Amino acid sequence: MDEYPSRLLATLRSLFPAAMESPKVAVLTPGIFNSACYEHTFLTQPMGVELVEGHDLVAANGRIMMRTTKGFEPVDVLYRGIGDDFSIRKSFAPNRFWACPG
Repeated sequence: MDEYPSRLLATLRSLFPAAMESPKVAVLTPGIFNSACYEHTFLTQPMGVELVEGHDLVAANGRIMMRTTKGFEPVDVLYRGIGDDFSIRKSFAPNRFWACPG
């Protein structure tokens, strides 16, 4: 169990081209009212990556961008440990605030 966060991070980073030394990785969570939020928080701390909710993300110029205190930053790899119903905002479901439009 102790090695799981570092192995997950290595796997996520391996999904990006080797030429990129340190791809920006983030973990998507539906938020504090979801039962998996504790697990998502537990993963991000030792991994040293950002924990984001759908409202923290926007799609722009074919990329997922994360809202930060410095402005928007690109996310290279987004770990989505949640089901499709939670992560895809469809036009007929505007109340899905945990999703990223676009």
